[in-house]
Amino acid sequence: LFRPAAEDRRAVFAQADWVVGKRLKLVAAGRIDDSNLFDARFSPRAAVVYNPTPLHTIRLTYGRAFEEPTIMEFFVGIDVAPPQDLSAFQTAFCDPSGVDCGFGTAQNPVPTSVLALGNEDLSLQQTETIELGYSGILGKRAHVTVDVYRGRNEDFVSSLLPQLGTPLGRVNENFGPWEPPSGLSDSSRDAIRQAVPLLSNGPDGSPVIAALSFTNLGNVDTLGAELGVRYYPDDHWALSMAFAWFDYKIEDPVPGTEDLLLPNTPGNAVSLGATYAADRWDVGLSGRWVDGFRWSSGVFIGDVESYTIVDLQANYSLGEHWRLGLNVANLLDNSHYEKFGGDLLRRRALASVAFDW
Repeated sequence: LFRPAAEDRRAVFAQADWVVGKRLKLVAAGRIDDSNLFDARFSPRAAVVYNPTPLHTIRLTYGRAFEEPTIMEFFVGIDVAPPQDLSAFQTAFCDPSGVDCGFGTAQNPVPTSVLALGNEDLSLQQTETIELGYSGILGKRAHVTVDVYRGRNEDFVSSLLPQLGTPLGRVNENFGPWEPPSGLSDSSRDAIRQAVPLLSNGPDGSPVIAALSFTNLGNVDTLGAELGVRYYPDDHWALSMAFAWFDYKIEDPVPGTEDLLLPNTPGNAVSLGATYAADRWDVGLSGRWVDGFRWSSGVFIGDVESYTIVDLQANYSLGEHWRLGLNVANLLDNSHYEKFGGDLLRRRALASVAFDW
């Protein structure tokens, strides 16, 4: 951290349920959060739950909430490149004016740190969501869930962005252009600034190169739907299917920032699974397909390609106490990554022996 930081946080939460007859329930909840890092916030939530029959439930939910930037996003101060030797500027511009600019000398340079820095002026990320959902048992053997939601998100906290060089201009105004000690001429100051545009002042006034920081970036509308089905043909088999769809729209985007504000979420994802359970053993096979999508997090900005993986799970009981297990992730060894800049994922097998008493 570029300075010591602590958070003192308080919260109070309350919820009330009102059962209106046999089929309808109303829910109201609220939470108040307060902190030395942000002003007090009220987060309400309300829901209507309707049961047309004991096996079917329909719910409508509304909520407004916030996400606080982390301590790191507020106050991080970490090296992202080797320190730079700027002692030549001391010799060329500062010494003639008799000013110590903090760069050291050619014989004894003081390295200038190249930092990623937090932004103390970040606003809280706010979200407002309305959701309509259904859950029910169909034909006594199928469990179905359907959810549709729409969200409004404001003041997203960005990933680490270049302090200069994006259409946003200077990302963190707390680390503005370098201010030299008194006595240095304006022309010498401007020459140093022009040579090192990212040069700024740390909290103690010493020179630092503010390379990266955070900012609040844009308002986004989101829309999504999820479908889940689990079907039991008989006492041994269980079949499952899930589908998720997601879309978003950035409101009044700043031209050139399209790659800076991304949900890091695929637009479509499908999974299928089948499990067979006997008296002493069970085996399950599941597959997942994920559509390709764009990823942006810190310095990692790029495409996550579409991928398909298959997983295997099996268990066998050796008696009353012993049990063997096998879990093979990515059974077909499809080398892929699920986030840009993340690990290449290959097949992984885990065998286990368990003893119960």
